[in-house]
Amino acid sequence: MYVNEYPLDYGEKMFWDNAEEEHAIMYTNAFDIKGIVQNLPNYKSKTFKDYTYCFLQPKGNKYDTIYSDSSLKEFIIKKNGKKTFYYDKEGKLATDLRYNYSFFRECW
Repeated sequence: MYVNEYPLDYGEKMFWDNAEEEHAIMYTNAFDIKGIVQNLPNYKSKTFKDYTYCFLQPKGNKYDTIYSDSSLKEFIIKKNGKKTFYYDKEGKLATDLRYNYSFFRECW
């Protein structure tokens, strides 16, 4: 997904600072992705690698921010500076996203 190779995980700061990379920011109110992710089990991820996707869900005049890696199975919700990790072992959300949005498909 990324144009350049990095010797370390592509973190949140690098995600926002490098707009030329091929990562995705999706503004959505079509479905409650935050609610779906929060219903997944908490998971202290050791495998979350590279912030690849960012979902911005409107909440009043602000946005809730949900990050995912390229697997679309691991998610991070950050609130008040604290990160909570979630894991979709079955990959149902990844399947739904790939089915409904061609951008998320592994090959076009």
